[in-house]
Amino acid sequence: MATTTFDTLNSARHLQEAGFSRKQAEAQGEMLAEAFKINMKDLVTREYLDAGCAPGGVQSTG
Repeated sequence: MATTTFDTLNSARHLQEAGFSRKQAEAQGEMLAEAFKINMKDLVTREYLDAGCAPGGVQSTG
């Protein structure tokens, strides 16, 4: 399974420096972290594709 981390504190600091309020910056960082988490669960790996495990039995040609 693919995993990623998103530094919400660093994101909030950058947003605050750009003029966001602390509350806005923290909310934005949390929202982005959640979006990354949701999107990452739907990714497949190259190994998965190379093994021919893709839906419909599609195999990598590369």
